[in-house]
Amino acid sequence: MNRSNKKRYCWIIRIFSLLIMFSLSGCSNKKENEAERPTSNYDSESDIQKKSELNDESEGGYRYSDAVNIKGNIDGMIGFMNNGKKLVYWSGNQINMFDLETSDIKEGFSFNNKSIMSVKLLCEEESCFYLYVVAGQREEMDTDVDGLEVSSSSCGTEDYKILCFDYELHQIENYDLDELWSEQLSDIHYESICMSKDASTIYVYADNALYSYKPNFQKLVTAYDFSEKKKTDISMKQMEVSTDKKRVAFVGCELDQDKYLLYGIIDLENKEITTKQTENAYGSNLHIQGDTAYITDSEIPREYKASGMIHCIDLTNKKITDFTVDNLESTNAYLSSNGKYLITGYNTVAEDGTIHGYCIGVYDFKTGELIEKGKNTVDGRLYGLCATDKFALQLVTKDRCGSIYHSELRSERTK
Repeated sequence: MNRSNKKRYCWIIRIFSLLIMFSLSGCSNKKENEAERPTSNYDSESDIQKKSELNDESEGGYRYSDAVNIKGNIDGMIGFMNNGKKLVYWSGNQINMFDLETSDIKEGFSFNNKSIMSVKLLCEEESCFYLYVVAGQREEMDTDVDGLEVSSSSCGTEDYKILCFDYELHQIENYDLDELWSEQLSDIHYESICMSKDASTIYVYADNALYSYKPNFQKLVTAYDFSEKKKTDISMKQMEVSTDKKRVAFVGCELDQDKYLLYGIIDLENKEITTKQTENAYGSNLHIQGDTAYITDSEIPREYKASGMIHCIDLTNKKITDFTVDNLESTNAYLSSNGKYLITGYNTVAEDGTIHGYCIGVYDFKTGELIEKGKNTVDGRLYGLCATDKFALQLVTKDRCGSIYHSELRSERTK
């Protein structure tokens, strides 16, 4: 890839601002008021038990543990790993891991003379996990009145890497994506990269086509050609692949309009694409749990509203449905590890515009029923969620410092 093409990444929005770049993206003029709820794809139970006692002081009956504080700065959350035992995050130019059981911090891979700009968890296996990391030169960081942190980078080149670590943060693999593909591909959309759950195949959107790459065989193959199918007006922004590697869920846009959010499924076996547009989406972010992909949005700054709709894509049967939540709950949602619960969260705002705690909601993902809801009045901003079938974890940050709260789900408390 020509280095000059990378200047599009000069301004990189961190955290929630990354979502706001697409804030005016919406979707079709059709609106489903009553949508069939997606079914769960998992039945396994988590083996994690929380040792600390829970605090009964939260509003709404939902109980939170005392805070577990993390020493040092947090610039970005990558995710809770290893069945909720480890938090992986980055600080400056380094990837770190916090052990929730021992409170130990392990320092891992670091970039020389560059700061980490964004990280995506590609896949998590029993013994290791893969990350997609973008690093560049950062000039400054600002925090506006809403607590949204915005960082900028110089117009120099960025590094694009796929890194593999074990759960002690020892590095196992290191792929430089420019070295892998620069001679074969030109217009690479690095933001759209994803990986199969067995880590055997990397997928990338480039040159108006979807490519698959097998690192063990160093083989790049065209998986779906948009030009050949006369779909040149579609651009892919994010994507996730099914367990069997036969279907890809994606979020993108149509090049001739910027009003609607476009998302759908690519059937790699039959070379077919299913698309849907939806209105009233304030930006989008694609997630996956098992074979259920789902799309969350971001609030419009200072208006404190969102679509209240989570768009769900079942990659086993290619069904696309909508899951309705309460307004800002659609800005931060996490499907539990067994697919049974949808955990939502949003920051609460005081009259003076400052963040004043957060609310958590727990939904039955199959029926759409709200099971419980509660507020945690803490000094900080809800930054990330994780959920199993038994508990939820929340990362709260203030001034780049982090605290973790644990809460058991009602089904566990009533046993």
